[in-house]
Amino acid sequence: MSVLITGASGSICKHLSHKLQKNDFEVKFLTANLNKTSEKQNIYYWNIDKREIDDRAFEGVNYIVHLAGAGIANQSWTKERKRVLVQSRVGGAALLLDTIKRLNKTIKKYISAGAIGIFDENCMNANEQSAQGSDFMATLCKEWENTIIPYQEHGISTTLFRSGIVIDQSSGFYEQIAKLAKYYIAAVPGSGKQWVSWISKDDMVDMYFKSITDDSVQGIYNATAPNPVQLKEMIKRICQNENRPLFLPNIPAFILKLIFGEMAQVILSSKHVIPSKWVSENRGFEHKLLSEALNMPLNEN
Repeated sequence: MSVLITGASGSICKHLSHKLQKNDFEVKFLTANLNKTSEKQNIYYWNIDKREIDDRAFEGVNYIVHLAGAGIANQSWTKERKRVLVQSRVGGAALLLDTIKRLNKTIKKYISAGAIGIFDENCMNANEQSAQGSDFMATLCKEWENTIIPYQEHGISTTLFRSGIVIDQSSGFYEQIAKLAKYYIAAVPGSGKQWVSWISKDDMVDMYFKSITDDSVQGIYNATAPNPVQLKEMIKRICQNENRPLFLPNIPAFILKLIFGEMAQVILSSKHVIPSKWVSENRGFEHKLLSEALNMPLNEN
């Protein structure tokens, strides 16, 4: 069996591809930057804006996992940056499907990333059917999720994972806080009472893996651990994990808004999200508690 993955330079792609290869899957990659990925073979070029794609990537492919997307918090949200954030996700999904149709390929399942940014701000115990927001992040996520509909209309099974913050000690949120902690300059943004819905790297990879190996994993899932934590607690735990104290005062919300503008909503957002569908289908987690994800011998209520 063969799997085509977009977003070849990302952490989830790297770990998912290794797990698939260990289980005798052929893995192919689509990337916009052939020099940026650590993969050495089965790498193919695409350019979403120019609608360029290497057709060879689709030869023998049974599953497509669309992880590509420009970094949400990598740059200020100018009008052009917002366009890039949408196009890298929505345009990428459209280009993949158009290529499937043009090449007359039969794909068993299309699996897409998504995000919990779709939910209302300050939501509590949000399940898959909970109220959705109206800010830029929610609008982006809605457009992102709507990309699976044309695949369904084309007769392709679909799965989408609304990811929370992925806890991976070598990248992402953890790595950024750890860098600050190293120099004793880590601090809590805003009140610190914001709810953070997170998932361990291993559980996120396992969800994608099961969506490929188990036909019953279909539909939209909240990809979060069952026990969200408040932001101040998460940052404190990461600092403890790095053997550094957290002693600086909180950074006031108004300062973050002055510095980051509209993008500050990513830092200040509070979303308490529950993986209701995953749990209802009797699927488990390796790391239900943040302390487990951080390998910390701490009690957690």
